[in-house]
Amino acid sequence: MRSPSAPVISAHRASPSVILSLIAVSAVLAACTSLSAPTEAPTVSPAPSTGPASSAPASNGPSEGATSSAVPSASAVPSSQPTATATASAACITTVRAEVAPSDRLTGVAVHPGTDTDTITFTFGTSSGQPSGTHPTDELKPASPPFTLGGSGQTVTVTGKRFIAITFRGMAVADEQGTPTYSGPADIQRNAPAVRELRQIEAFEGVVTWIVGVDGPGCISLSRLSSPARIVVAVSH
Repeated sequence: MRSPSAPVISAHRASPSVILSLIAVSAVLAACTSLSAPTEAPTVSPAPSTGPASSAPASNGPSEGATSSAVPSASAVPSSQPTATATASAACITTVRAEVAPSDRLTGVAVHPGTDTDTITFTFGTSSGQPSGTHPTDELKPASPPFTLGGSGQTVTVTGKRFIAITFRGMAVADEQGTPTYSGPADIQRNAPAVRELRQIEAFEGVVTWIVGVDGPGCISLSRLSSPARIVVAVSH
């Protein structure tokens, strides 16, 4: 005889209801697994950490930029105004200048108007051969009226708003025959933009003085040229 329990165990099969129950449980577990994934996403996602990181420079940048840019822009306006004022108020000052003259024979004087600068040219001839140890000199310095003629003491008027005296000492005003070394006009009125008049007020005992009448605040410079020997006084407009 066969044991009654053996056929029961080997012949037993899962019923359809049990299989359906297992499938349902698996479906529920799968659904729970898929639902649990999003709950981890906010923790792993870098969005919350990158958001503040990207906004932090933006918030720091404007605050620092506003402080640094506001200060230079506010100081730039006042700093430019004093510069303009200083430039507008600047004016050339005539300084005294003295040196050895090219020769003791002054032979020519001329005024030349220019576009930006007027020039006064003093031309010199061959030296008369004065004793060793003596040298003719020239001097340029500011002057103010009244002006008088050296020989007569007569008062003369020179056109201009400011004046320069150019004095030569140790000059031979005449040659051996008594002829003046300079035979040109003693009063030159060119009415140039800067140089209005050039007037000789003295030519006596080796001293020759010219007064220059100038308009405007232009700078005055003195230079020496050669071939022929010249002293050039330049007056800017």
